[in-house]
Amino acid sequence: MTNQFAARQLAPDEVALYRAIRLEALARDAYAFSSSYDEEAAFPDEVMAARLRTSATFCLFAGDAAIGTAAILPKLPRKVCHRGELVAMYVNAAWRGRGAA
Repeated sequence: MTNQFAARQLAPDEVALYRAIRLEALARDAYAFSSSYDEEAAFPDEVMAARLRTSATFCLFAGDAAIGTAAILPKLPRKVCHRGELVAMYVNAAWRGRGAA
């Protein structure tokens, strides 16, 4: 059986969705991130929205459930801004090994 997944870029007005999957990642797999759950849980919505405006942040869905995330940060200076760094990758443990990662 093949699982069906959908990925899409999050918009700055999807802060609640982004916050939920980001905090899940920090709570469940803290060792994989340079930030902490406590630090990011305290961020105001504007900080989270700014991330969504300045990076290409994607969310992976299984049906309506958000099960993963990844972001691409553009490189600077402008001459190399067509390049990026893949960061903040996370897939919920229940979905790992099932074609989601």
